[in-house]
Amino acid sequence: MAEKYQRVDVVFDRYHDESIKTGTRKKRKQRHRPVRREIVNDSVPLPADWSSFMALEENKADLARLLSNHLIEHSPEYEPVVVVSGGFAEATTVKSSDLELEISSLSA
Repeated sequence: MAEKYQRVDVVFDRYHDESIKTGTRKKRKQRHRPVRREIVNDSVPLPADWSSFMALEENKADLARLLSNHLIEHSPEYEPVVVVSGGFAEATTVKSSDLELEISSLSA
C-alpha cells in the first residue's frame, strides 16, 4: 500500500439530534431491542446480535473511539501516514500517526 499512497484519511460520522435523519434513526432503533455494551478496550467481546448493539448511539461512539485509537496506535511507522477524525470523544479532534504532520488545518 505504501507504494501507492502516502496518506490514508479515516473519517467517522457523528449523529446530531437536530439532524433530518433523527426520525429514521429512531424508527430503526424501535425494530431492535438496544443492548448497551461499553467498549473500553479491544478485549471486550462484541455481541452476537450486531443490530441490537448498533441501535444505541453510545455503542457506536465507543466503537468509533476504539477503532480511532487503534488505527493511530497500530499504524505503520512510516508510510502511509494515517489521519483519523470524528471518532474521538471530542468531535473535532484529529490525530495523525505522524507526529510531525501539521494537522491544525484539518478538522472533522
